[in-house]
Amino acid sequence: MPWIRQIYSSYWQALVHYADFAGRTSRKDYWLFFVGNFILTVIIEGIDTLLTGRAPWPLFVPYTLALFIPSISLAFRRLHDIGRSGWAFLWLLLPFIGWIVLFIFDVLPGQPHPNRYGPPR
Repeated sequence: MPWIRQIYSSYWQALVHYADFAGRTSRKDYWLFFVGNFILTVIIEGIDTLLTGRAPWPLFVPYTLALFIPSISLAFRRLHDIGRSGWAFLWLLLPFIGWIVLFIFDVLPGQPHPNRYGPPR
């Protein structure tokens, strides 16, 4: 199952570089991190529901808080990969329109050549 290894690798790399807001992250690594995060979130919510019998809380909230900074740094590096500043992340402050803009940025291919943020990964 090479795809599980790829998800694990991308997820782990995001955690290793949790506070690294410089550099670039490829589109593939960015999306594989979110696939891994989604899978773990579903598992954690299931465990929480089994343990408490109600809405997820004891494991889900600490997990979400632990991934807050790594997710933001990953988003910054993804913006750098397409040649945008990390300040473009502030589009999230605009409901719906900003989210759509950032989603479009996230699906764009990275620049194949080195840019001011470094070489492609």
